Amino acid sequence: MPGGGMENRPNPDGYVYDRLPICLLKDDRGRPVCLLFSISTHPSMITGWEISAEYCGAATRALDKRLGAVCSMFLQGVAGDSKPSVIGRGGVDRWQPGTWDLMEEAGGMVAREVNGALNAGLKRVEPDLRTASVEMKWPLEPAPPKSYFEQIVAGPRPESKSKDVRYMWAAKVIERIERGDTLPASVTLTAHGVRLGDGLRIFGMEGEAVGQWGKFVEDFYSGGVTFPLGYTDGTGLYLPTSKMLPEGGYEVVSYWEYGLPSSLAPGMEREVLRALTELRDQGIA
Repeated sequence: MPGGGMENRPNPDGYVYDRLPICLLKDDRGRPVCLLFSISTHPSMITGWEISAEYCGAATRALDKRLGAVCSMFLQGVAGDSKPSVIGRGGVDRWQPGTWDLMEEAGGMVAREVNGALNAGLKRVEPDLRTASVEMKWPLEPAPPKSYFEQIVAGPRPESKSKDVRYMWAAKVIERIERGDTLPASVTLTAHGVRLGDGLRIFGMEGEAVGQWGKFVEDFYSGGVTFPLGYTDGTGLYLPTSKMLPEGGYEVVSYWEYGLPSSLAPGMEREVLRALTELRDQGIA
Protein backbone atom coordinates (compact mmCIF):
# COMPACT_ATOMS: atom_id res chain seq x y z
CA MET A 1 0.00 0.00 0.00
CA PRO A 2 1.17 3.65 -0.47
CA GLY A 3 1.88 4.07 3.26
CA GLY A 4 4.12 1.03 3.38
CA GLY A 5 1.64 -1.36 4.98
CA MET A 6 0.26 -4.55 3.52
CA GLU A 7 -3.32 -5.68 2.91
CA ASN A 8 -4.26 -9.08 1.59
CA ARG A 9 -6.27 -8.15 -1.50
CA PRO A 10 -6.56 -9.22 -5.12
CA ASN A 11 -3.84 -7.72 -7.30
CA PRO A 12 -4.79 -8.46 -10.92
CA ASP A 13 -1.67 -6.68 -12.19
CA GLY A 14 0.69 -8.81 -10.11
CA TYR A 15 2.96 -11.47 -11.55
CA VAL A 16 1.60 -15.03 -11.80
CA TYR A 17 3.57 -18.06 -12.89
CA ASP A 18 0.97 -19.47 -15.27
CA ARG A 19 2.80 -22.51 -16.65
CA LEU A 20 1.12 -25.93 -16.44
CA PRO A 21 3.74 -28.71 -16.40
CA ILE A 22 2.27 -32.19 -16.73
CA CYS A 23 3.70 -35.71 -16.92
CA LEU A 24 1.66 -38.87 -17.55
CA LEU A 25 3.38 -42.03 -16.30
CA LYS A 26 2.26 -45.29 -17.95
CA ASP A 27 3.00 -48.95 -17.38
CA ASP A 28 4.35 -51.36 -20.01
CA ARG A 29 0.83 -51.91 -21.36
CA GLY A 30 0.18 -48.21 -21.82
CA ARG A 31 -2.20 -47.84 -18.88
CA PRO A 32 -1.99 -44.65 -16.80
CA VAL A 33 -0.17 -45.07 -13.50
CA CYS A 34 0.16 -41.46 -12.36
CA LEU A 35 -0.63 -38.08 -13.85
CA LEU A 36 1.54 -35.32 -12.37
CA PHE A 37 0.38 -31.75 -12.81
CA SER A 38 1.36 -28.57 -11.03
CA ILE A 39 -0.41 -25.25 -10.48
CA SER A 40 1.36 -22.29 -8.87
CA THR A 41 -1.65 -21.12 -6.90
CA HIS A 42 -2.59 -21.58 -3.25
CA PRO A 43 -5.32 -24.16 -2.53
CA SER A 44 -6.79 -21.76 0.02
CA MET A 45 -10.01 -20.45 -1.45
CA ILE A 46 -12.75 -22.10 0.64
CA THR A 47 -14.16 -19.66 3.21
CA GLY A 48 -14.97 -20.86 6.72
CA TRP A 49 -14.08 -24.04 8.57
CA GLU A 50 -15.31 -26.71 6.18
CA ILE A 51 -12.76 -29.31 5.13
CA SER A 52 -12.14 -29.87 1.44
CA ALA A 53 -9.48 -30.98 -1.03
CA GLU A 54 -9.78 -27.49 -2.58
CA TYR A 55 -9.66 -26.76 -6.31
CA CYS A 56 -6.89 -29.31 -6.85
CA GLY A 57 -9.14 -32.01 -5.41
CA ALA A 58 -11.91 -31.06 -7.83
CA ALA A 59 -9.38 -31.17 -10.67
CA THR A 60 -7.98 -34.60 -9.76
CA ARG A 61 -11.49 -36.03 -9.49
CA ALA A 62 -12.31 -34.87 -13.00
CA LEU A 63 -8.99 -36.06 -14.41
CA ASP A 64 -9.29 -39.48 -12.76
CA LYS A 65 -12.69 -39.87 -14.40
CA ARG A 66 -11.23 -39.00 -17.78
CA LEU A 67 -8.33 -41.46 -17.40
CA GLY A 68 -10.41 -44.23 -15.87
CA ALA A 69 -8.07 -44.64 -12.91
CA VAL A 70 -7.37 -43.02 -9.56
CA CYS A 71 -3.98 -41.68 -10.59
CA SER A 72 -3.94 -37.86 -10.73
CA MET A 73 -1.47 -36.13 -8.41
CA PHE A 74 -1.36 -32.39 -7.80
CA LEU A 75 2.07 -30.86 -7.08
CA GLN A 76 2.14 -27.47 -5.34
CA GLY A 77 3.99 -24.99 -7.49
CA VAL A 78 5.51 -21.64 -6.56
CA ALA A 79 2.37 -20.19 -5.03
CA GLY A 80 3.52 -17.86 -2.26
CA ASP A 81 1.68 -14.87 -3.73
CA SER A 82 -1.14 -16.37 -5.81
CA LYS A 83 -4.74 -17.36 -5.16
CA PRO A 84 -7.40 -18.72 -7.58
CA SER A 85 -8.75 -15.98 -9.83
CA VAL A 86 -12.37 -17.00 -9.21
CA ILE A 87 -12.30 -15.41 -5.74
CA GLY A 88 -10.82 -12.18 -7.09
CA ARG A 89 -13.70 -11.23 -9.32
CA GLY A 90 -15.25 -8.81 -6.86
CA GLY A 91 -12.66 -6.12 -7.55
CA VAL A 92 -9.43 -5.09 -5.87
CA ASP A 93 -10.92 -4.16 -2.47
CA ARG A 94 -11.30 -7.66 -1.06
CA TRP A 95 -11.36 -11.35 -1.85
CA GLN A 96 -14.74 -12.84 -2.73
CA PRO A 97 -15.88 -15.53 -0.28
CA GLY A 98 -14.85 -18.94 -1.59
CA THR A 99 -17.79 -21.31 -2.10
CA TRP A 100 -17.94 -24.95 -3.07
CA ASP A 101 -19.33 -23.94 -6.46
CA LEU A 102 -16.37 -21.62 -7.08
CA MET A 103 -14.02 -24.39 -5.99
CA GLU A 104 -15.56 -26.74 -8.54
CA GLU A 105 -15.29 -24.02 -11.17
CA ALA A 106 -11.60 -23.47 -10.47
CA GLY A 107 -10.92 -27.21 -10.48
CA GLY A 108 -12.79 -27.53 -13.75
CA MET A 109 -10.60 -24.82 -15.28
CA VAL A 110 -7.50 -26.79 -14.33
CA ALA A 111 -8.90 -30.10 -15.55
CA ARG A 112 -9.83 -28.63 -18.94
CA GLU A 113 -6.34 -27.23 -19.42
CA VAL A 114 -4.72 -30.56 -18.51
CA ASN A 115 -7.13 -32.46 -20.75
CA GLY A 116 -6.32 -30.10 -23.59
CA ALA A 117 -2.63 -30.92 -23.25
CA LEU A 118 -3.36 -34.66 -23.11
CA ASN A 119 -5.56 -34.45 -26.20
CA ALA A 120 -2.87 -32.54 -28.09
CA GLY A 121 -0.44 -35.37 -27.42
CA LEU A 122 2.59 -35.69 -25.17
CA LYS A 123 6.22 -36.35 -26.03
CA ARG A 124 7.44 -39.80 -25.04
CA VAL A 125 10.27 -39.75 -22.50
CA GLU A 126 12.01 -42.90 -21.31
CA PRO A 127 12.42 -43.05 -17.52
CA ASP A 128 15.85 -42.11 -16.21
CA LEU A 129 15.52 -41.45 -12.51
CA ARG A 130 18.03 -39.44 -10.53
CA THR A 131 17.71 -37.35 -7.42
CA ALA A 132 19.95 -34.92 -5.58
CA SER A 133 19.74 -32.17 -3.00
CA VAL A 134 21.99 -29.27 -2.08
CA GLU A 135 21.97 -26.58 0.58
CA MET A 136 21.55 -22.89 -0.11
CA LYS A 137 22.63 -20.03 2.16
CA TRP A 138 20.12 -17.21 1.73
CA PRO A 139 21.67 -13.98 3.10
CA LEU A 140 20.19 -12.04 6.02
CA GLU A 141 20.47 -8.37 6.85
CA PRO A 142 22.63 -7.53 9.91
CA ALA A 143 20.64 -8.16 13.09
CA PRO A 144 19.36 -5.13 15.03
CA PRO A 145 21.00 -4.29 18.38
CA LYS A 146 19.87 -5.99 21.57
CA SER A 147 17.92 -2.86 22.55
CA TYR A 148 15.57 -3.42 19.60
CA PHE A 149 14.47 -6.80 20.93
CA GLU A 150 14.32 -5.48 24.50
CA GLN A 151 11.83 -2.82 23.43
CA ILE A 152 9.56 -5.51 22.01
CA VAL A 153 9.72 -7.60 25.19
CA ALA A 154 9.11 -4.53 27.37
CA GLY A 155 6.09 -3.43 25.38
CA PRO A 156 2.44 -4.23 26.21
CA ARG A 157 1.59 -7.90 25.77
CA PRO A 158 -1.34 -8.66 23.46
CA GLU A 159 -4.38 -10.38 24.90
CA SER A 160 -4.34 -13.10 22.25
CA LYS A 161 -1.68 -15.79 22.65
CA SER A 162 -1.63 -16.19 18.88
CA LYS A 163 -0.34 -12.61 18.64
CA ASP A 164 2.24 -13.18 21.37
CA VAL A 165 4.62 -15.02 19.04
CA ARG A 166 6.60 -11.88 18.23
CA TYR A 167 7.28 -11.28 21.93
CA MET A 168 8.46 -14.85 22.40
CA TRP A 169 10.67 -14.50 19.34
CA ALA A 170 12.31 -11.35 20.70
CA ALA A 171 12.90 -13.01 24.08
CA LYS A 172 14.58 -15.99 22.39
CA VAL A 173 16.89 -13.70 20.43
CA ILE A 174 17.85 -11.90 23.66
CA GLU A 175 18.68 -15.26 25.25
CA ARG A 176 20.99 -16.08 22.35
CA ILE A 177 22.72 -12.71 22.60
CA GLU A 178 23.22 -13.06 26.37
CA ARG A 179 24.69 -16.55 25.90
CA GLY A 180 27.24 -15.05 23.58
CA ASP A 181 25.90 -16.81 20.50
CA THR A 182 26.63 -15.31 17.11
CA LEU A 183 23.38 -14.48 15.35
CA PRO A 184 23.19 -16.03 11.87
CA ALA A 185 24.12 -14.05 8.78
CA SER A 186 22.21 -16.43 6.52
CA VAL A 187 19.50 -19.08 6.60
CA THR A 188 20.12 -22.60 5.29
CA LEU A 189 17.51 -23.93 2.87
CA THR A 190 17.38 -27.13 0.82
CA ALA A 191 17.06 -27.28 -2.95
CA HIS A 192 15.90 -30.68 -4.19
CA GLY A 193 16.02 -31.97 -7.75
CA VAL A 194 14.48 -35.05 -9.36
CA ARG A 195 15.22 -36.10 -12.94
CA LEU A 196 12.39 -38.21 -14.39
CA GLY A 197 13.88 -38.47 -17.88
CA ASP A 198 15.70 -36.51 -20.55
CA GLY A 199 14.51 -32.90 -20.32
CA LEU A 200 11.97 -33.72 -17.60
CA ARG A 201 12.73 -32.62 -14.08
CA ILE A 202 11.32 -31.42 -10.73
CA PHE A 203 12.99 -28.64 -8.75
CA GLY A 204 11.77 -27.87 -5.24
CA MET A 205 12.77 -25.25 -2.68
CA GLU A 206 12.34 -25.45 1.08
CA GLY A 207 9.95 -22.58 1.59
CA GLU A 208 6.94 -20.69 0.34
CA ALA A 209 8.32 -19.53 -2.98
CA VAL A 210 6.65 -16.69 -4.89
CA GLY A 211 5.68 -17.00 -8.53
CA GLN A 212 8.72 -15.28 -10.03
CA TRP A 213 10.92 -18.18 -8.89
CA GLY A 214 9.07 -20.35 -11.40
CA LYS A 215 10.30 -18.29 -14.33
CA PHE A 216 13.79 -18.11 -12.80
CA VAL A 217 14.02 -21.90 -12.63
CA GLU A 218 12.42 -22.44 -16.03
CA ASP A 219 14.81 -19.98 -17.69
CA PHE A 220 17.78 -21.82 -16.20
CA TYR A 221 16.86 -25.05 -17.96
CA SER A 222 15.58 -23.38 -21.15
CA GLY A 223 13.98 -26.47 -22.59
CA GLY A 224 11.98 -29.56 -21.75
CA VAL A 225 9.43 -29.63 -18.95
CA THR A 226 10.23 -28.28 -15.49
CA PHE A 227 8.12 -28.56 -12.35
CA PRO A 228 9.21 -25.66 -10.07
CA LEU A 229 7.83 -26.37 -6.60
CA GLY A 230 7.75 -24.72 -3.21
CA TYR A 231 7.14 -26.31 0.19
CA THR A 232 9.72 -29.04 -0.50
CA ASP A 233 11.46 -30.79 2.42
CA GLY A 234 9.70 -28.39 4.80
CA THR A 235 8.97 -24.68 4.84
CA GLY A 236 11.99 -22.68 5.97
CA LEU A 237 10.33 -19.31 5.43
CA TYR A 238 8.70 -17.19 2.77
CA LEU A 239 10.92 -17.00 -0.31
CA PRO A 240 10.60 -13.61 -2.03
CA THR A 241 12.93 -12.23 -4.68
CA SER A 242 15.46 -9.44 -4.15
CA LYS A 243 13.19 -7.04 -6.03
CA MET A 244 10.39 -7.62 -3.51
CA LEU A 245 12.46 -6.75 -0.43
CA PRO A 246 12.10 -2.94 -0.62
CA GLU A 247 8.40 -3.33 -1.48
CA GLY A 248 7.69 -4.92 1.89
CA GLY A 249 4.60 -7.03 2.43
CA TYR A 250 3.96 -10.19 4.41
CA GLU A 251 6.37 -12.41 2.49
CA VAL A 252 9.20 -10.00 3.34
CA VAL A 253 8.48 -9.00 6.95
CA SER A 254 7.41 -12.41 8.30
CA TYR A 255 11.00 -13.54 8.95
CA TRP A 256 10.51 -13.34 12.73
CA GLU A 257 7.76 -15.97 12.56
CA TYR A 258 10.49 -18.41 11.52
CA GLY A 259 12.81 -17.41 14.37
CA LEU A 260 15.26 -15.42 12.27
CA PRO A 261 16.86 -12.35 13.86
CA SER A 262 16.57 -10.19 10.72
CA SER A 263 15.01 -10.06 7.29
CA LEU A 264 16.39 -11.50 4.10
CA ALA A 265 19.00 -9.46 2.25
CA PRO A 266 19.31 -9.09 -1.53
CA GLY A 267 21.31 -11.73 -3.34
CA MET A 268 19.27 -14.91 -2.96
CA GLU A 269 19.20 -15.29 -6.74
CA ARG A 270 22.92 -16.11 -6.69
CA GLU A 271 22.30 -18.92 -4.21
CA VAL A 272 19.43 -20.40 -6.22
CA LEU A 273 21.51 -20.21 -9.40
CA ARG A 274 24.39 -21.95 -7.63
CA ALA A 275 22.03 -24.69 -6.39
CA LEU A 276 20.57 -25.21 -9.86
CA THR A 277 24.06 -25.46 -11.33
CA GLU A 278 25.18 -27.99 -8.70
CA LEU A 279 22.07 -30.09 -9.26
CA ARG A 280 22.62 -30.02 -13.00
CA ASP A 281 26.21 -31.18 -12.45
CA GLN A 282 24.77 -34.09 -10.44
CA GLY A 283 22.54 -35.15 -13.32
CA ILE A 284 19.35 -33.16 -12.73
CA ALA A 285 19.07 -31.93 -16.33
